[in-house]
Amino acid sequence: MKRLIIDPRIAGTAGDMLLAALIDLTGDRTLLPELSNALLELDNCTALVLEAQQCSSCGLGANGLKVELEENRISDPGELRQVLTSVCRRLQLREPVQELAVRVLDDLVEAESRVHGGHVHLHEVGSLDTVLDIAGVLALMDRYGYLDGEIHCLPVAPGSGTVQTEHGIMPCPAPATLEVFKKYSMPMARSSEQSELTTPTGAALLANLADSFINSMPAGTVLGSGCGAGTRQLEFSPNLVRLLEMDSTGQTFQRANLLQTNVDDVTGEVLGHSVEALIEAGAFDAFVAPAVGKKGRPCSILSAVCSPDQARELSGLMMKLSGSLGVRVQEFGRYVAVRDVRHCDIEIDGRSFLVRYKVSSFEGEVINIKPEFDDICTIARELGLAPRIAAAKVAELLPDSDEGNL
Repeated sequence: MKRLIIDPRIAGTAGDMLLAALIDLTGDRTLLPELSNALLELDNCTALVLEAQQCSSCGLGANGLKVELEENRISDPGELRQVLTSVCRRLQLREPVQELAVRVLDDLVEAESRVHGGHVHLHEVGSLDTVLDIAGVLALMDRYGYLDGEIHCLPVAPGSGTVQTEHGIMPCPAPATLEVFKKYSMPMARSSEQSELTTPTGAALLANLADSFINSMPAGTVLGSGCGAGTRQLEFSPNLVRLLEMDSTGQTFQRANLLQTNVDDVTGEVLGHSVEALIEAGAFDAFVAPAVGKKGRPCSILSAVCSPDQARELSGLMMKLSGSLGVRVQEFGRYVAVRDVRHCDIEIDGRSFLVRYKVSSFEGEVINIKPEFDDICTIARELGLAPRIAAAKVAELLPDSDEGNL
């Protein structure tokens, strides 16, 4: 499984910068002719020049895109979705990738709608540039297996100062970009550049691609890197976004948040339901511990561990479930074993059963193999055995049982 780190801390990102960085990372220049042909087949694309070219920014070498486009702008969101889907199909993208492309576009349309009070004004979003960026980025991401791996993003520099738009001069980040940041609770990085750094399309791509937003570079071995350059020269910084492919076969270092609240007026049933609901909502773990609170009263500490981008949502859920008036949030790092879920058919007492099991490894060494307990219970029930007896029989028959300890 591949692990990709997106680094937009210095100069933010735009769709063309991400595409240029992916070309630099993969060395794949065959996509651009395919993408050009797909766009030129559209009725509203009259001319297109699309080329990758080596360039530099503040003396640093990078890959850039030359895009010269003549088109008839699209004003209807439904028509724009159809155009994007058509291009994705011409590129033979898988159905889930096409759906992801539409979600990115829908975020842009939704952001524009919120900015304009419920009325959709596509303006810059209605350009085929948007279709080119979304389809191109997702095509390379999928072609090289990044969409099936881990994608983590460092804080994003949105820019400051002002930007010229079709509505006039606006503050940075532009209103539509800000809406995407707000919807996904994306962390911002500070920048001294007085200009737009992250475009709405760039923000929407990051929001939908990233499995998590992290505050610092994770531990690991860098296997490859790519730099994508923007078209402008910035005043203080190189106008680059970096991509790093890192080894994911060893330890995985994650940033996480610990959410905690003290409660002294809820039942055990409510606490038990809260733990289950927090895990169902995406928490890595949730638990309850006894404590002594103010005035010597016994209380419980309800805790949840989650990714930083989920902290706000799960804090609200924790308060809703427990009736607490506040949640403490602590950030920490954790090393996580690589987990691979497998399945096999095993035969016990002349009957065949499908068993799911998890193989966990750390630094390339298998540390545990554990069958799914629900499957153990099914076998135990069908054969009239105690679960511990069924588990012992399964342990002997798992194909990977000699790799680690059950």
